Amino acid sequence: MKRGYVDTPHGQVHYRIAGDGPPVIVFHETPSSSASMEPLLEALSSEMTAIGMDTMGYGESDRPPHPYTTMGEFAQSVAWFIQGLGIDRANLFGVLTGSQIAMQTAADFPDLVQAVAVQECFNWGTPERRAVHERIHRYHPRRADGGHLLELWERTRYYDDLRLREQALKHFLKVNDDAGAEVYGGMGWEGAAPYAMCRQEMWTVTPRVQAPTLVLYRRNSELHRALERFLETLPRARGMRDAPSFHGDPAGLARLLIDFYRSPGL
Repeated sequence: MKRGYVDTPHGQVHYRIAGDGPPVIVFHETPSSSASMEPLLEALSSEMTAIGMDTMGYGESDRPPHPYTTMGEFAQSVAWFIQGLGIDRANLFGVLTGSQIAMQTAADFPDLVQAVAVQECFNWGTPERRAVHERIHRYHPRRADGGHLLELWERTRYYDDLRLREQALKHFLKVNDDAGAEVYGGMGWEGAAPYAMCRQEMWTVTPRVQAPTLVLYRRNSELHRALERFLETLPRARGMRDAPSFHGDPAGLARLLIDFYRSPGL
């Protein structure tokens, strides 16, 4: 696995890359980085050039010169990234917040996208759903006694593996800052992507996606209720519930994605 940076008008974008073959760009969840997608990238690299992009403002990518407030701005940063790599057309895959960025990129920059797959994509553009993310993502004021570190550590408890918990803590620390991020309220910079995601009606985006699209949900996902609406509004789409998890079964998910990119059937 190699690492590198692409220069864009809004700063440098960090990425991980492995393998050879048709390119697939993988987008992580918030507030993570491409490090959390390494097992999937490794599995995809057996037959593809797997590229994990750190979302602008997260991981090792630069913070943009002004707070992004729209998904279109995140999609533009992806377009700059693809062009900076010298790729004509790429396959896309995103999970959670990354799925929203992948979908927006496919809608806004169709000439750059070969096919797109998303996992746990949803329409978050309602006040009630916005409130959910405002509770989840929040800034922890720094304290001399280090109490904010313990608060952030507690937020990593959903990981059983200690190494993954430590990695998640690094991700939280990267964006635990509210300087210049007043627009995000109590979320600080952690809330940049969720802020934009929750102020967009997904169903205005999906009809503009021209690329073949695969919509996936993990077993027992609470978000799978949106699948039918995605299939109704996406011009060329198919979907699947009970799909392999990007964390739990990266090899199984990679096999599913590779087969789709090879032959979308749409």
